[in-house]
Formats: sequence, C-alpha cells, structure tokens
Amino acid sequence: MLSRLKAIFSSSEVSQIPNGLGVPELPSNFVKGSETLSNNHLKNTINQFFLPKIKKLGYQGKDFYFYKENTQYTQAVFFWLHRGGGAVQVDLLVKFNSIIYPSGSELAKDKPLRPENSEFHFRLSPNNKEKEFVPDNWFWLLTTTEQGLEMLVNDIWRVFEARGIPYFKQFENHQKLLSEINPKNFTQFPDFRIQNFILRNQLEILYFLHCYWKISGNSIKANEFASALKSLLKEEPNEEFQALINGK
Repeated sequence: MLSRLKAIFSSSEVSQIPNGLGVPELPSNFVKGSETLSNNHLKNTINQFFLPKIKKLGYQGKDFYFYKENTQYTQAVFFWLHRGGGAVQVDLLVKFNSIIYPSGSELAKDKPLRPENSEFHFRLSPNNKEKEFVPDNWFWLLTTTEQGLEMLVNDIWRVFEARGIPYFKQFENHQKLLSEINPKNFTQFPDFRIQNFILRNQLEILYFLHCYWKISGNSIKANEFASALKSLLKEEPNEEFQALINGK
C-alpha cells in the first residue's frame, strides 16, 4: 500500500529527462543577485517567453505567478526567488476551494496561492527520484545576459512540460489520487504542503482530509479522519479546529 502511495505522488515511474540548466544545490561560488541581471529582467523574460505558452493552457497571471481555477480547486505555478537574488525555484501548488479553515491558520488565506497556504506543494525539477517528505531542491541560476535569461526561462518551460503538466493532470481524478490515504499512513504521504512531523501541521492535514471527503459525500472516509483528528486534538487542544469538526 505504502509503495503504491509513494508511486502515485512521485515521478519515480517517469522517464528521465536532461537536467538542463538547473542544479540541485547552490554552488559554493554562487553568484549573488547584485552580480546578475535584476529580478525585473527575469520578470520581463518570463512574460515574454513563459507567459504566452502557459496562457494557451488556460492559466492567468503574469510575472512570477500563474494560476488556473476550476469549480473544485486552484492550481498555480509560483516562481520563488532566492533570498538576495541570483537564483529561482519553481513551485507547483494546489488548493481546494470549498474548505473553510480556522482563521488563525495560514491555510485560511485563499489568495494569492503560495506554498504556505496551499494544500499540495511540489518543487519543479527534472528528477525522477522519490521525495518522500520534503520538496525537491532545484535551482535555476540567473545569468548576466539577456540571452542567458531567455535560455533559462525556456529551460524552465521544458521541465514544466515534462513534469509540471503531468503533475497537475493527476488532480483531474483527485478522488482516486487521495483514496490511498488513511489515518495511519497520511504522515508518509509525499506531497502534502507540510511534510515535517509537527503536531499542528498534522492537525491541518487531517482536517483537510476530513473536509475533502465530507464535501465529496464519502461519510465513511470523512468519519475516519474526523476520529483521527479528535484523537490528535486530545494531545494538542485547538478550539477553532474543535469547533469546526463539531460543526459549530
């Protein structure tokens, strides 16, 4: 069961693609942002080469954020700039639209969609290895020339076509996707927003799964996760979660 679960949300069964211009970690001689073209140059290059292609797929947005909505969930592509500049990572995010979270939770924030308020978080990379608990690391290093930035943005699109589009496509059948998850294995699920075993984050994950199945009309699964959530609330009381799970 667990191996199947990992396979669903990993790219382990996807053929290898070239690494291209990205790197798994910043080099020791990493060029700081002040020595590369500015973030505005990157923004303009994204809008020139990435935006027209992703717009054809039905996405809205510009600059470092693109999103696509349907009646059930929102999916987004977020360019995350390294602190101080000089490198960029790309996050793929998914958030379901009908779930109401406690006001104190980051997940209560609907827009703009970011890693901290998304329910699913996948780091774009060409890797096909399993990442069980943390997002993959993959950096595209900014350059000192316009031509170099164009090549970089086109390489991001190449990886998005190979990895990002299939990743989002699996959510088209999200009930099948989540059906392997139960209260015993949810902490080993490789693609939730938060993978660290922090009690508060487990509350949010269980609460999401409870609400997801309740909204989907599967009372059996909804009750399974409600029971697990109530057990966890005994260890870490949270009045807002308690009130929501009790329907108040």
